[in-house]
Amino acid sequence: MERNGQALTLGQLVPRIAGAYAAQREVLLSAEQISLSSDGRLEGVNGALPLNHDAWCDVGRLLGLRPTVLTALEVEERVFVLRRRLPREGPPRLRIVIAQDQAVGIEDARLARLSPEQVADVLSTAKPHALTAEQITIGRLETEPDVLHIELWSDAIATEPRPGDIINGGIRVEHPIVGPSATQVHCFLRRLVCENGAVAHICLTNGHARSRRLPPKDCTGMVRQLWNLADAAWRQVEQKLADVRALLDQPLPKVAALERAGFSKKVVATIELAMQHDELPPTGTLYDLANAMARVGTHEDDALLPPRQRRALLLAAGDLHHWFAGRCSHCGSFVGTRAGRE
Repeated sequence: MERNGQALTLGQLVPRIAGAYAAQREVLLSAEQISLSSDGRLEGVNGALPLNHDAWCDVGRLLGLRPTVLTALEVEERVFVLRRRLPREGPPRLRIVIAQDQAVGIEDARLARLSPEQVADVLSTAKPHALTAEQITIGRLETEPDVLHIELWSDAIATEPRPGDIINGGIRVEHPIVGPSATQVHCFLRRLVCENGAVAHICLTNGHARSRRLPPKDCTGMVRQLWNLADAAWRQVEQKLADVRALLDQPLPKVAALERAGFSKKVVATIELAMQHDELPPTGTLYDLANAMARVGTHEDDALLPPRQRRALLLAAGDLHHWFAGRCSHCGSFVGTRAGRE
């Protein structure tokens, strides 16, 4: 990100996030206090607030329903289901997240959730000791009402697999502000020549690259989890860059193997086309495929790549050194598929 022609740095992360979420607030209500008007508005909170699509999906999950089951109903039918089932089947206390004069999220208030400002504070202190905050660039900062996306990278952490082809290393954080998902942390790899981005898993022996939801009184435990994950990602990004360099030593497999890994024929065809339009000449190695996958995952729109497939493609690009083998050679965790062996 840039401001007045200059890139934002880690030192500006906390005030930027605090400003972005200054108008967003939360309200705690018991299930018995939840009241909906006939047109589906939440009553008793700043008058009557409409629920956006994500909030209705949250309600469905709280009732043990598939979100699409509830959102497929007419508003009057949704209201009937919620009035009848929420007091009996939902959690006893709910957290309502309000932004832009509507309810954007509803969740069980018994679970803790770090605020965006707390996430920013953690990331500001979990940086590598050898780097100053000014040496770490905010490459991406998306402050949506329901999710916070952050990508950080540094010119001081880089590799050059071939002349003029520089890749910076950093971390990527996806922090849901509401909903059942946990905060996810990955290593982040940014190729300068085309601004493609790829992510790679963190090698952990006793957990996953996400912070678990804990009871409300254990926010300190969630802060510690997130700090440990961010610290591990920064410490391992050099190894992830070395894995990318090693792709130049591996032959290019059949791109059709990606179909057997769950990517659609249209996505695979787009990846093949991206390999032909790289900014630098082809190498005939697995490195070409990684760049093409990262290019598609970074730049294609949601019509081709829904969010879940986009995440899978970016993670596959970053983990391609291990992805076709099915396991990480460093920690043994499962990554990718064995289809590429054929």
